[in-house]
Amino acid sequence: LAGAGVLASESEGMRFVRGGVVNPLMRLPRSNLLTVGYRIHDGYLERLAWPLTDAAGSVKPTMQKLIPADSLRLQFYDGTRWQ
Repeated sequence: LAGAGVLASESEGMRFVRGGVVNPLMRLPRSNLLTVGYRIHDGYLERLAWPLTDAAGSVKPTMQKLIPADSLRLQFYDGTRWQ
């Protein structure tokens, strides 16, 4: 999910689910997926993370200020060119 106003961003914002969270032998009661988001807030790029993939509306995320920024733009490589 990306666009203006996503995650109450002052610019473009984005939210997605990513893999790679360590859960050896699936011993913890969670998956290896994590919902993360990026937004511009109070002049900074912020990273938001939710512990569950379906908790984005019901659980408060952890937030981390990354760098001063006033806009956010998403690009991806489709195998031949940047979009």
